[in-house]
Amino acid sequence: MSIMSTSLAWLSSSMKTHLSESGSIRRDDNETPSIDMRVGKTMADVEGMNGVTVRTNIADFLITAADYQINGIAVEPKRGDEIDYGGKTYRAMPIAGGEVWRYAENVNRTVLRIHTKEVGDAS
Repeated sequence: MSIMSTSLAWLSSSMKTHLSESGSIRRDDNETPSIDMRVGKTMADVEGMNGVTVRTNIADFLITAADYQINGIAVEPKRGDEIDYGGKTYRAMPIAGGEVWRYAENVNRTVLRIHTKEVGDAS
C-alpha cells in the first residue's frame, strides 16, 4: 500500500468513527437500518422550466461501500434508493447529465458519494 493509499484509509476510518451519524437506506421494500454516514454537498447547475440555469446545493451522503447493503449484500446505489437521515427522506438521483453516485476518493474506492434530493419527512 502506498503512503497516499494508507493515509486515505486512515482518514476515511477516522471520519467514519468521529464524524458519522446513523441513517438507513431503502430500496423497494428492503431497508437496511443503522448505517454510518456523513452528509456532504455538491454544487450543481440545474436548468429551470423557463430555461434559466440555477446553481443549487445537492445533498450528498458519504457511505462506506461495504456498508451500502440491501438484504445483507453490498450493492451499488441506484436511482430511487431512499436514505432516511435526520428525520428527512432523501432520494438518490443523478446530477444533470451525471451519475447517481461516484467514489468520494479515487485511490482506494472505499467511500461512495450518493447524490440525493430531499423528498419529505422520514416515515
